[in-house]
Amino acid sequence: MQITATALINGVTYSGTFTRVQPKRFEDLSPEMQADTLASRAKYDAIEAERRAITDAANREAESIARGQPVWFRSAPNVSLLDREQALVQIEEMSELIQSGEADKLPLYTAKGTQTTSNYRQYVYWLQQHVKELEGGHPATDVKV
Repeated sequence: MQITATALINGVTYSGTFTRVQPKRFEDLSPEMQADTLASRAKYDAIEAERRAITDAANREAESIARGQPVWFRSAPNVSLLDREQALVQIEEMSELIQSGEADKLPLYTAKGTQTTSNYRQYVYWLQQHVKELEGGHPATDVKV
C-alpha cells in the first residue's frame, strides 16, 4: 500500500510517498532477530520489574508516613526513568540529605536501569552521569558531594 505524507518540521515542508511494510510475525524472523527480540523483551521486563518494585516501595513508604508508622528505608526513582529536570531535583535533595547527615539514618533503595544501590553517594553520581548524558556530554568521572 502506498501512502503520501506531508509534514512541516521547523519551517521546512517534507513530503513523499512511502510504501507501507506489513509487520513480520515473530516466527518469520531469522534466528538472530528472534534472539535479539527475546533479549530486548527480557531487558525491558527486568527494567519494568525494577520500576514496579521501586514504585511499590515508594507507595509503602508514603502509606507508612501517612499512618504515622515508622519508615525503615527511603526509596528514590530509577535514574534511567528521569528526565533532566527530575534528575537535578534528585541531586539537590540527595545532596542535602548527605550533607545534613540524614542519609545515615535510613537505607536507600534505588536503581539505575537494572543496577541497584543503597548508597546515597552512588545514586548522586549516577544522577550526575545521567544529566551529562542527557545534555549530550560524556558521563562524569569525578564527583564531589
